[in-house]
Amino acid sequence: MTDKNYKGRVPSLARCVEILDLIASRKQITGADILESLAIPKSTLYVLINAMEELGLIRKSEYGGKLQLGLKLMSLGQMAAERLDLQEIASPFMRALIETEPCYSSVLGILDGDHAYYAAKVINTQRGITTISRVGQEISLVRAGIGKCLLAFSPDSMRERLLPVLDYHVVTETSITTPEALRKELANIRLRGWALGNCEGERGVRSVVAPVFNSCNAIECAVSLEGSLSDFTDDKLDEIAAKVRQCASGLTAVLSGRAN
Repeated sequence: MTDKNYKGRVPSLARCVEILDLIASRKQITGADILESLAIPKSTLYVLINAMEELGLIRKSEYGGKLQLGLKLMSLGQMAAERLDLQEIASPFMRALIETEPCYSSVLGILDGDHAYYAAKVINTQRGITTISRVGQEISLVRAGIGKCLLAFSPDSMRERLLPVLDYHVVTETSITTPEALRKELANIRLRGWALGNCEGERGVRSVVAPVFNSCNAIECAVSLEGSLSDFTDDKLDEIAAKVRQCASGLTAVLSGRAN
């Protein structure tokens, strides 16, 4: 059911959702059926249908030409279900992790194509402070520890393709500014097995990040602990990293078992 207030602000989008809901409820349908069921002008309806077909959200059946949900929409739905499943699996591990150290939060990041996104976040409510990371936000592969970790353990071909075209603009004094510097940083991450977000994207905030792998030993996601520069001092980083890596190992074991 489309929210009435939202429908007034973005009528075309609301109508598309109504059409998709109707198709989903009947599995396949004709344009005439939609006109009969929904209060959409005929000219508008066919413009929307053509646009949704081009985007892969709907398609015409091979026999009869009736409208069905498109493969793109099915793919997006499957991805959303997988992400929700990942959040549910990871959250207990992340809640346990934030109890091990003075910190702001634990964050989970994923790769989706050439981009990375925050998929889950558990906040340490005792601190009353949160960082700029939020679920659904795109992650910098240059200025965020979790982004660097995901890129470091991604396939070599992908990493080398992305390095020259990433955004290297300066945000803080510690921001990485060249592909060569990032390549060196990523090599160090692979060597030690974890990444450090060293205030490159947010002053005063450090993160320690470890990769999580699936049953094929490919990176599935990365989990981090975010804290203040005063708490995440250089002499504590190895100790914090051991705890984050232990969390990541537990997640790897669960996700590998899920995939089998």
